[in-house]
Amino acid sequence: MNNEMDYELELEKDVLLTKGFIKVKQGNFDMCLISLRAEELIKYSAVHYYKNIKGNEGYQRQLVTNHYRRIAKYIESEDAPILPPAILAATEPEFMSINSNEITIRKVIRIVDGQHRIQGLRYLKENNPGEYKKIENYEFPVILMIINKGQKIHEVNTFVNINSKGKKVSTDLAILLRDRIREEEFNEKIKYLSDKEFEEAIATKIAKKLTQSKESIWYDLIKMAGGEDDKGKPISINAFNQSLNELIKFYIQASAAERTKGFIDTIVSELTPLLSSAWDIAVLKWSECFFVNKPNKHNKLFNIQKGIGVYPIHQLLGECLLLSDSDTDRALLEFKKIIKKSKVEYTEWKIGGILSSYNSKAGFKIIASYIKNEIDLYNQNIGE
Repeated sequence: MNNEMDYELELEKDVLLTKGFIKVKQGNFDMCLISLRAEELIKYSAVHYYKNIKGNEGYQRQLVTNHYRRIAKYIESEDAPILPPAILAATEPEFMSINSNEITIRKVIRIVDGQHRIQGLRYLKENNPGEYKKIENYEFPVILMIINKGQKIHEVNTFVNINSKGKKVSTDLAILLRDRIREEEFNEKIKYLSDKEFEEAIATKIAKKLTQSKESIWYDLIKMAGGEDDKGKPISINAFNQSLNELIKFYIQASAAERTKGFIDTIVSELTPLLSSAWDIAVLKWSECFFVNKPNKHNKLFNIQKGIGVYPIHQLLGECLLLSDSDTDRALLEFKKIIKKSKVEYTEWKIGGILSSYNSKAGFKIIASYIKNEIDLYNQNIGE
């Protein structure tokens, strides 16, 4: 069963559900506390999944099968199971009405937190109807956020904040959602970012451009949200972003850029071609590490497109940028000289090869020095 599509197809479904409620207000946001039975949760809720395509407004991570099956198994094994606390959901004002002490809901509610509990109920119903019978009338407290259509970013923000504590949303998905939030807030209320947000915004946009460009060695090779589509890709957007930290800082310091949206776009337009060209140089040097004539150029026998290769290569490019006062043309020439003179053989990038032993931040610096011919990994005790 394709759980994601089952949920997605339900998003626009019209319903008619009337419930008693308690009104709650936090700041500028209204919420209603209602009670839904297990069967009502299954029938009247849907999930908006994140998809890395333009125009998609979803934000939920994909379901983890083991997670919702554990919930179903717990219900099966207990005589009187007690299930976790409130479900958090959202709807829009036009899809509901309030009359005295009752709320009428006219479209399925979007689940913000609790999708695995609901899927566990659904899984139990489909696979063990007898056991499901004992909890189908269980009541679940549901906190229903009333979100105006133009404020959906606050719904996304709530999801990120909840899942940044304890159980944790995928770091990669959180990065992409923060990027969306920044875009919305630039349009809505803010003009300037903090240094950290500014640097992350630049790194995220560079990573997106590289993985979306068919001309790039990175085409479709950076993990974006930790879902099924990311299987087999060599590096996450989180790791790729972190590998760019120093390079971006050097460039920002030299350019004295203001932390505004306009400067983000300018810096991305200058650094993306630099990185793309630098990797073209690496491909020429160690061509055997890549499938240069295939759409997917990642060769799984080698580490060069994993952290072991990405961090030191970006470190070297950042150093060239610093020495060139952020002149990207001069930096690329310096980088090309380093790579051309390097004595590192393509075989050393193999998984299990000598460079595999240096898979740490300290190790990445050693690899960078090795690429520059400053040390000999075969005849030197690096720890001394």
